[in-house]
Amino acid sequence: MDRKGRRGVGGGSGYNADDPKGYTTRYVTPSADTGRKTTSRKTGGRLDLRYPPEPPPRPESRPSTGRRYGTAYGTAAKPDAPHPRPKPSAPSPRYAPKPQKKSRYGILYAAIIFTGVVVCISAFTLIFGNLAQNTSASGPSPTPRASAVNAGVPESRREVRDTCLIQAIDPGTRQFTLYSIGTGRTYYAVTAGSTDMKDSFGNNLVFAEFRPGDVVDVVYNENDPVLTSIRLSPNALTFTNQDGLIVDTTDPLLGRITRGNTTYVFGQELISLYKGEPYDISQLSPADVVTMRVYRHVCVFIEITSGTGIIDVRFNDHIRGGNIAIGTNIYSRLDQDAQFNVSEGIHRVIIKGENIEDIMRDVMVRHEETSVIDLSDAQFRRGVIYFSTNIDSPVYLTVNDHAVDMDTPLTLEYGTYAIRGTAMGYLAHEQTFELRDPLVNYTVLMNPLPTPTPRPERVQTLRLSITTNVGGVEVYVDGDYVGMTPEGWNVTTHTLTFDCEVGNRVITLSKTGYATIESAIYLIPGQWSHDISYHMHPEP
Repeated sequence: MDRKGRRGVGGGSGYNADDPKGYTTRYVTPSADTGRKTTSRKTGGRLDLRYPPEPPPRPESRPSTGRRYGTAYGTAAKPDAPHPRPKPSAPSPRYAPKPQKKSRYGILYAAIIFTGVVVCISAFTLIFGNLAQNTSASGPSPTPRASAVNAGVPESRREVRDTCLIQAIDPGTRQFTLYSIGTGRTYYAVTAGSTDMKDSFGNNLVFAEFRPGDVVDVVYNENDPVLTSIRLSPNALTFTNQDGLIVDTTDPLLGRITRGNTTYVFGQELISLYKGEPYDISQLSPADVVTMRVYRHVCVFIEITSGTGIIDVRFNDHIRGGNIAIGTNIYSRLDQDAQFNVSEGIHRVIIKGENIEDIMRDVMVRHEETSVIDLSDAQFRRGVIYFSTNIDSPVYLTVNDHAVDMDTPLTLEYGTYAIRGTAMGYLAHEQTFELRDPLVNYTVLMNPLPTPTPRPERVQTLRLSITTNVGGVEVYVDGDYVGMTPEGWNVTTHTLTFDCEVGNRVITLSKTGYATIESAIYLIPGQWSHDISYHMHPEP
């Protein structure tokens, strides 16, 4: 075997300057192909197979001297002819290192550990959160937002930052009652001359300028009730002159307020006031005008600046075509009794109708009270009717069964009336008339009776007078209409007088609501007149 051309041939160990540990262990193993020994090196406790099993060829440009530097067979070579470093080749598969197997359970172990950490943190937060809510503090106490720069600072001087809602203010002691939005705790804090008080823009404020319902950022030292600074929070939004709010309190723990397309939540920390006094938020009406303050998505303060009341309009069922206007915001039909929710204050109410005079009133409305407008004493509109007729004969005229004089104008309230006119030799005029104008001309049209069948010439007539106990009775002789007994408040005797032929006659008396009377009489010739009285009985 040719052992020349290899550096460090043979077994044993020696010093290696390239090895981090400084030592190199050599192993000599037989080669399966050539029968030669293959030299490998194990450095630092691991097997290094970077050297090929065969020695590299000797350069042809240099003559062989038979001796190599660093071997056991000769002396050192010339300094100007360095030995070239052998090129690495692929290691023998027999001695290739096996790849390490990755653990199958690494991800599972990491997931279990992460889940356990999350569960522990949640339990810790829940337990200490309940303890913080059940503990009533008489002064500032540590909050979760304590500054990280407090590490190593004595507990009595640690700086705490918190965002709070001012629930109450005591001007005498300059004390604030604060509700911590972050922790849900309520505590007290006072101001001193050294307290820095600012608004949300950084301008200076005084104690009297803070109000209940303000959201403030406070800074103080633990176990010290004196505030270092207090500032109106720039993250709080204030909306003024808001109406149309819809309140949902079906959930007793978390209510909702809808403003336009935005919904805010609120809890028991909500401050709701009306004229400085606590107010039940569930009674809020969409017509109420309020000032509301929200912090992010939570509503923390609502103050009613203008409440609402009710205007109740009654006894308007007899008004035709009625309309009501309240201020400039409400205009509605007035067909029946109605109620209107309006803001508190004085409102101008105008009511119009077809049959009434315009009504204009100033109504005082108070919060959650009802103001009544009674229309039973409304002044109805009136119109004047001028009657006329198309015949020269006198016409007996009634309006709603009351006799009237055709030659005198009639003044009536707007409405519907029944008009009836009768005349000798003419058919009765009956018509329903609606009065809707201040001045009306009405013509009573009379149509003549049909021409009767000619009869033999009457040799003699007499004056026949028929008297009834009621007026307005139609009188027929032998089926022919002859007239009607007069009626009216100025009529004392209901007597109809007319000329009638002597002999056998049938008298028929008729009136609506009364039993019809038929009577056969004999008029004696040679008499000048004949009087007959009848008593009309109402129909059963």
